[in-house]
Amino acid sequence: HASDDAIEGPVAVAPDEQRAAVIVRRDQRARLAVLSLDGSGVQTLSPDIVPEGTLDWSADGQWIVSSGTAAGAAGIFKVPIDGGGPVRLVSGRGDSPVWSPDGELIVYTGPVLSGGVSRILGVRPD
Repeated sequence: HASDDAIEGPVAVAPDEQRAAVIVRRDQRARLAVLSLDGSGVQTLSPDIVPEGTLDWSADGQWIVSSGTAAGAAGIFKVPIDGGGPVRLVSGRGDSPVWSPDGELIVYTGPVLSGGVSRILGVRPD
């Protein structure tokens, strides 16, 4: 609710439909946050990652997947809800990660190739 905070991109609603993951910009820096759907209980997750684009939840509600950067390097990361550090799943540019309904695969778009085309890629969350 702070006047200098802004939500960027789409909101990802958790499988339990009680929480949402958002990217919040404060002091010119993007941060990953989880909050109740009524806007209360804001929890900032893993300040080591600068998230970007879309977010998605694991089916069990314990992880959020995001593209972004950590330690200056781009990648796809899974971030635990319990407050631990991000886990780099992919090194390099990737966008719009989406968790499969069975939790076995995370699909994302790779870097833009010549002609403006991107490949659809996948990675296992483990």
